[in-house]
Amino acid sequence: MRAATSYAVAALALVVHGACAHAAYSLIVTDRAYHFDRTRGYNEHNFGLGLEREFSSSLAGEFGFYRNSYYRETAYAWAIYTPWRAGDWSVGTDFGLVTGYGHPVAPWLTGLVTRDWSRFGVSVLFARDGVALQLKWKLEKKGPGSN
Repeated sequence: MRAATSYAVAALALVVHGACAHAAYSLIVTDRAYHFDRTRGYNEHNFGLGLEREFSSSLAGEFGFYRNSYYRETAYAWAIYTPWRAGDWSVGTDFGLVTGYGHPVAPWLTGLVTRDWSRFGVSVLFARDGVALQLKWKLEKKGPGSN
């Protein structure tokens, strides 16, 4: 039993190492928002930083922070699922948890479209009362022997 557990742990470690070795990471810059109700005085300069990890062409995870539309700091962690394609754009949703919206931690769900080029990308998030823009810079992966 002990040997089987050791082999299982070793196999899992190899799978995780392989997944991490080929993972694509990106620096995310949250930049702007536009709100449909122009009378509310929302913050539309929502600067923030995050890190995204791409698991497949349709699944990624992201965490970070930004200054939200209510002028509060927000920390977030969410999954990005984009199963549909419209030309060069990926279409889907992001869902997870955020802070800074009237509760210590609140659920998050928005629609989004995203487009990636070789080192740069852009995402537009669609919430019920506005849209937000995120910019993405892919971080270079260093291979063995790279300086």
